[in-house]
Amino acid sequence: MDSTSSKTTFYLVRHGETEWNVKKILQGHKNSRLTKKGIDQAKQLASVLKDIHFDVIFSSDLRRARRTAEILMQERSMKMKSSKFFREKTFGIYDGYPIDAYRTETQQALDTYEQMNEQEQWDFKCHSTMESEREVVNRFITRLQSIAKNHPAKTVLVVTHGGCLRFFLSYIGFASREALSFGSVGNAAYIKLTSDGKKFTVVETTGVTLQEN
Repeated sequence: MDSTSSKTTFYLVRHGETEWNVKKILQGHKNSRLTKKGIDQAKQLASVLKDIHFDVIFSSDLRRARRTAEILMQERSMKMKSSKFFREKTFGIYDGYPIDAYRTETQQALDTYEQMNEQEQWDFKCHSTMESEREVVNRFITRLQSIAKNHPAKTVLVVTHGGCLRFFLSYIGFASREALSFGSVGNAAYIKLTSDGKKFTVVETTGVTLQEN
């Protein structure tokens, strides 16, 4: 088996629209239900991916991701494996906060963040209870690498969250942090990539909008 055929193929999917997406509330590790639009988005994506054979399906253990994964699996006789490593970034005490209120309360810290260099930004936290972007991407990539090593030459579906996908794409050099700003990865967007268990190569993105600098 050559190096190309032994690589794992991933489809990384963001969950469908949620009630808190609409209300502009930070979700973090808290749960929010899919809206009717979010359910329809998941059903439409299921149709797009219907001819793809998945060998295994993983999901974040948060409700919005699990519900999206369940819809994607409806026509497939497969069991989903949930994982906390695919959870969204937690904002700690700010999980469940309206985004505008969060930005108002942390404005000074966010201004400081904007003045930092890239490496400092990866480790930045507005509050000690929050995850840094580096902590999120480290757990996310570690789990993907483990899956790739355990499922060579297989096709894997992973349902996760927008923040995870933005940080991941930036970390592997697909686009800059500025281009992958908040909202760049839409609901029910997906990223197709391959991995040898170490490196990742993006093959295709759907629903990912890079921001102009």
